[in-house]
Amino acid sequence: MSRMKLLWSTLKELATKHQTLTQASKQVTERCKELHELIILQEHRINSQINDRVHQTSSAINDIINEIESINNVFRSSKNKINDGMEMDNIVQLITSSTTIDQFIDQSFTSTSPNSDQPIEISNSSNELLALVQQSVRLKYESHFKHIPRCLVDIDHDTLDGIKHQLRTCFELLEETAHNRNCLMVISEATISIYSPFSDTWSLLDHKPKKWETSLTSVYARGKVYLFSGNEEPSTFAWYSLDDGQWYNYDILEDNSDDYEAASYYDGDKLIYIATTDDEDESWIYTFNIETQQFSCIGQLPMYCDSRYHFVINNQLIFVDAVLNRKDEEDSSQTVEFFNLATLQIEKSYPLPWPVNTCCFDGKDILYMLSMVGEFLSISLVTGKITHRASPPGPVETNTLSCGPEKGTLILLQGPNKNFRYSIRKNEWTCIADNIDLFDRDENFIPLVLSDRPFRR
Repeated sequence: MSRMKLLWSTLKELATKHQTLTQASKQVTERCKELHELIILQEHRINSQINDRVHQTSSAINDIINEIESINNVFRSSKNKINDGMEMDNIVQLITSSTTIDQFIDQSFTSTSPNSDQPIEISNSSNELLALVQQSVRLKYESHFKHIPRCLVDIDHDTLDGIKHQLRTCFELLEETAHNRNCLMVISEATISIYSPFSDTWSLLDHKPKKWETSLTSVYARGKVYLFSGNEEPSTFAWYSLDDGQWYNYDILEDNSDDYEAASYYDGDKLIYIATTDDEDESWIYTFNIETQQFSCIGQLPMYCDSRYHFVINNQLIFVDAVLNRKDEEDSSQTVEFFNLATLQIEKSYPLPWPVNTCCFDGKDILYMLSMVGEFLSISLVTGKITHRASPPGPVETNTLSCGPEKGTLILLQGPNKNFRYSIRKNEWTCIADNIDLFDRDENFIPLVLSDRPFRR
C-alpha cells in the first residue's frame, strides 16, 4: 500500500506539473501572437501609405511613357517595348540609366520603319499634325500629371534596438531548483518558511540557527542570505548558503543594542548598502563588498533618516518617507528623498500623499507603496508621476511588501490567510493559499526574494 501511495502522490505531482507547463506554453504562444499581430499592423500602417505612393508613381510613369510614344510616333513609327510586360522595377532602372530622352526612346521603342535610319512618311493631314503639335506645346506648360510629394521613413534605430532587447528579455524561464532559488524566504523569530511560485505552496526550512535577533538586518545576494550586526556600526556578518543549506559565521554575530537600527539593500552588483540609525539621532551609510567581505563607511547623512526603506540606483541613495528631525518624532516627511552618494546631500525630493507603511522597488524606476489603511500607489523615480492602484483586501497590518520573484508580481505577507500576490499588469490581488502553519502576523519577520536574475525584479 505504501508503494501505491507513493505512486499516486507522484502521479498527482506530475499531472500538476503537466498542467502548469502546458499553461505556460500557451501563455508564451499567446503573448508572441499578440506581438506578431502588432508588428504586422505597424507594417501595414506604414507600408499602406508608401504603397499608395508607389502606385501613384507607377501610374504616372506609364502615362508619361504612353504620351512619349504618342509624340514619337508622329515622327517615327515605333512599337513600345515597355507595354510588352516589362516589370516596373526594370522600367525605372531603364529611366534612371538613360542620360537623355533620345537614349531612353532608343532603348524603349522598336522602330517599325523599313529603314530605321529614315523617317517614314507621315500620313497625318496638316490639320491633324498642327493639332498634335499644339497639344504638345500646351502639355509642356500645363502638365496634367499630379505632383507626388517625396516621403522618407524616419526609423528611430535606438528605439528599435531597445524593443529588440526587450523582446529578448521579456520571456524568462524560471526553473525550480533543489536550493530554493526563484522563491521567497520568510525569516521569523521561530521559523524560516519558503514560498514557491512554481507550486504555489509553502514549506519549512529545516536548517534554523539556534538564536535569532529581529533587529538583525538581512539581504539576499548571489546565492546567499546575509545577516549583519554590530553596536555602533555593522561589524560582523553571517550567511546562509542556498547551495548547501548551511549557516556560516552565525556564532560570531554580535548582540545588537536596543538603540541600534539598520536596514540593508543589495545593488545587484557587488555592494550591499547598510543604513543605520542610533540613539544620537544620527544616520550613517555603510557598504559591504560581497567579493572582499569588507565593510566601508560612506558617511553620515545631514539629517536623521528612518532606515527601513532605502534603495540605491544610479549613484543615488533613495529614502522613502523617512526624513525626520529627531528619532522620537511621530510625523515623517511623506516624501521620497534622493541623496547623492558622493556628497550625501539631497538632490531632489517627491511629495507623497500619505505616510508609507510598506514599499518595494522594482530595481529600475518604480516604487510601490502601501499605506496603513491599504491605499496603494506607484511612483516613477524618473518623473515623480504617481499612479493609484487597486487596494489589497483588508487593511495592511505588516511592512512586508516585496517585488517578485516572478516578473510583474508583488507579494504582500501578513501571516496565515492574509498573504497576497499582486499582478502589476492586471492591477489585481489574489490570495496565496496556506498549506502549512505559517509565521504569526504579530511576529517580526523579513521576506527575502531568492533570485539571481538581472537586478530588475
